Amino acid sequence: MESPGSDSSKSAQHPLMGRITALDPAHSAD
Repeated sequence: MESPGSDSSKSAQHPLMGRITALDPAHSAD
């Protein structure tokens, strides 16, 4: 998949995932 830290790519594919990443530091660190 995309490199870790590609939040923009993740948000484009999964808007909810983007929200979770922003809210969850664990996911953000991933």
